[in-house]
Order: sequence, then structure tokens, then C-alpha cells
Amino acid sequence: MDRLLEAVVADEVGDSAELRQFRDYLQFKARGIPRRLLQEFNSFVSWEENRPVARVADHDLERVAFYADLESIVGEHLEHEQSRRSRMLTVEIDHDRRRLAAYHLMDWVLRSEGEPFASSDLVHDGVDVELDPLLRTSQRGISRLLAHLEQHRVIEYVRRPDATVTIIEGQRRPLGPIYKLSADVRRVLFGLAASNEGERAALLASAPSGTITTDTGIVAGALPPSRVLADRYELHDVIGQGGMGTVYRAYDRQLERPVAVKTLRYFDRGNSVALARLRREAQIALKLDHPQIVRTYDAIEPVDDEHGAGAAIIMELMDGPDLTEVVRTQGPLPEAAVRRVGRQLASTLSYLQREKVIRIDLKPSNIVIDPRRGPVIFDFGIARQEEGDSLTSTGDVIGTPTYMAPEVILGLAPDHRTDIHALGLVLYFCAAGRAPWDAQNATATLYRLVNEDIDVSELPVSTELRQIIAKAASREPDERFQNAEDMEAALAVADPSASPDTS
Repeated sequence: MDRLLEAVVADEVGDSAELRQFRDYLQFKARGIPRRLLQEFNSFVSWEENRPVARVADHDLERVAFYADLESIVGEHLEHEQSRRSRMLTVEIDHDRRRLAAYHLMDWVLRSEGEPFASSDLVHDGVDVELDPLLRTSQRGISRLLAHLEQHRVIEYVRRPDATVTIIEGQRRPLGPIYKLSADVRRVLFGLAASNEGERAALLASAPSGTITTDTGIVAGALPPSRVLADRYELHDVIGQGGMGTVYRAYDRQLERPVAVKTLRYFDRGNSVALARLRREAQIALKLDHPQIVRTYDAIEPVDDEHGAGAAIIMELMDGPDLTEVVRTQGPLPEAAVRRVGRQLASTLSYLQREKVIRIDLKPSNIVIDPRRGPVIFDFGIARQEEGDSLTSTGDVIGTPTYMAPEVILGLAPDHRTDIHALGLVLYFCAAGRAPWDAQNATATLYRLVNEDIDVSELPVSTELRQIIAKAASREPDERFQNAEDMEAALAVADPSASPDTS
């Protein structure tokens, strides 16, 4: 590469910052492949005054700077990886393999178009899923590079792993954090693809229609055209990632209103069990009608039943903060607010009990606080009918560790008291500002749920409310409230002068 540059760069340029940036650009674009280096290099060279000259036009400056930055990020990662290994045991081909693997992963990430992904989506159980197996890429190596890309804001977290993440038995679930391409990087890539045919080909992106460009040919402040389901629902940014589904902020073209759309995770679209669970969730959610439950408008069947592409649930868009965010920003809720939230959610559990719906994965992150309606439950991904459920068998461990009932952990059959237990833990969270146990370690959390009673003695609420929370969250189902109506009645005994607003 240096010999090529010497032949086309003027002497006065020397080792300038611009030349180093151009060299890094070529290095990233070439990926160590001579053919790609020559192809990219020649696109900047013209014949002037009987000699070849390389020039970077003004409209290419952003593109060169962007990919040069990526080369610097990859190089920094590779230096860290090299320092982790013994120099005596390192051979040149291993270094080349790691560099090619890093480039391969970068290509994959840049083409991910904002879809959530985890390291296990690329390499699972030691088998390369998306990357070239000849690269011998390990999941640990991929995880380290993804963490490095997140630090440099190439990608961003959708969800961090802890004991508040839903476990779904029998389904390949992502290990570790879930990421997506950052919005800033997506904007740059879309602008490059809109103005450069080579970039469109490299990113497998079709030419966008109806875009507005600046004088330099770059689309200003735009994101790629939205994916559209059923010729009606435009999918925009990702707003949530559950155990099996991705939730998008979306727009209903027909009714001209914002909505939320839940689809299967990209890597679960070939999973027949995941598709069956999404269908079951839609069947349950469509029949529910309660002010404390998110409204479900529609369900879309997949175009291709084998892969589940296009399967989706259309819901109302809830823009309020979830209960986790409320407590994180405001601190523990006052007792009157805890009681009010508890009464409304207990009333909702009574309704669900009448509808014979159980195991709804009740937890603070699945409860939105609406200024008018109060707490609203969403995400019925693991909910089931009390009778006739063929997808969930006794012994399946399904739920969120921090809010999971002991009988579920032990493989026993759940019932409506399982949700009462979760509500008790949710109220503990509201009163204490945290869960009873450290949510970072799922295994330790499950052990303590089975073997220890929660300690309510330090909760900054009345003795009466402490007793209600302890009873609801009892390890033994027979010692809990036997129905949600009784819990709602117990919570209704409150100080009438206390009425702070939780919204």
C-alpha cells in the first residue's frame, strides 16, 4: 500500500494527517485483500500531467474519515487482543485470522440495519452461525469486540444481561448483552449509500427513493427507509427487546397513528416454537380489555409460515416511562403511591384470573406509568391460559429470575398465585427502590427465591403494608393471598390524606 501511495502522492504531502487518514481508509476497505485494495485505490486516481495522481473530492471526505475511524477502532481492538496472548505462542496466520475476523464482524454489524443482535447470534455453542467458520471465531472474542464497538459508540445497548431478563425454556436465547447499530452510524451509512453507488452495493442497500440531499450529495439527518409490514405498518426505531420479540416504534398508514409493533427477533424467525409463542401471545392479548392492560389492535400472520417473517402483534404505543425508570429517577415511591399502584395491578390480576390467564411475567420494566390510566401492563410473551396450553409443560423454567415464584423455579405448575407473588415483589421494588436481591446474578437470585423469605423489616412503609408485601411474596403459594381481590382489599386500607402523584 505504501508503494502505491508513494507513486501518486505529491512530495509536499509527506506524512500528513490527511495522508494517514487516507491510508487507514484504504486499509479498512481492502480488508487485507489485494484485489479490493486496488479496486478502492483506483477509484481515487486520475492521470494528470503524465503521472497518476490521487485526489479525494470534497464529497468523499466524510466517507474517508468515517471508514478511517473504523480502521482505528479495529486496530485498537487488535492491539488489545495481541497483548492478551503470549508472543511466543503467536504465529502470523493467527494474527491475520483475527484481523480478518474483526473485519468480517464489522461488515456484518454495518449491514445489520439496526436489528438487535447478540454475540450468540453469530456464534452459538461453538458453531459459527453467521461468520466464516474458517476464521475460527470464538464467542468470547466476538463479545470482546462488540464491547469495544459499544465503547466507541458504533453500536449501542438494547438490553444488558441480568436477572431481570426473561428466560424462555427450549428457545435459543442470546447470551450476554443485546446490541444494535447506533443511530448516528446508521445515519452516516444511509447518507453514504444515498450518494455513492459503490457504498450501496457494499452495504447491500438499494437506492432510496424520495430522499433529499445536500450540496455534497449526503442525506441530512435521515435514517434508512422503514420496513413495512402488511403494506400498512412502518417500522422505525427499536424501543424494546424481550425474551423472544423485538418491539418497534411504528406508524399505521391506514389509520394515521403511531403504534408499537412486536415481531420475532431476527434470529428466531426460523424457530417454529417462537412463532407459536407469538401466535399464542396474540390470541391472549386480543381478547383482553382492561384499562391497566395495553391495548392490542391487530395480529399479522407471516407471509412464510416456515420462517415467521412478517408475523407481528400491533399494539397501542405507550410513551410513558416504565416503573423501573420512575423509581430510578424519583426514588422509592411514597406509601400511598405504592398502595395505589398495588390496588390497580391487583384489580388487573383479578380480571386476568376471571379470563383464566396466568404467568404474565409481571415486573417493573413491563409496567408503563401512564399519566391518565396509571400502571399499564404490557408484554404477554410468556402468558398462558390456565387450561389447554400445549406450549408450556410442567417443569419448564420460564420467567424473569428476579420476579419468579419458587414453584416455577422448582418445576411445579403455576396458577394465579404465581402472579400474586410477582406483584408482591413489584411492590417491594416500589417501596425499597430496588429488588430484594441483587439482579446481576440470576443463579444466586433463583437460589435465594427458593430458600429465603424476603426481608421487609427495613422497608420505609407502615407495618401493615410490610405485612401485605410479605404475604403476597411468600415462598409457599398456600400462605399468599389466595386471590387478587383479597390483596386489593388489604391495600385499600390507606391514609386518605396521602395522595402523591406517581406519574
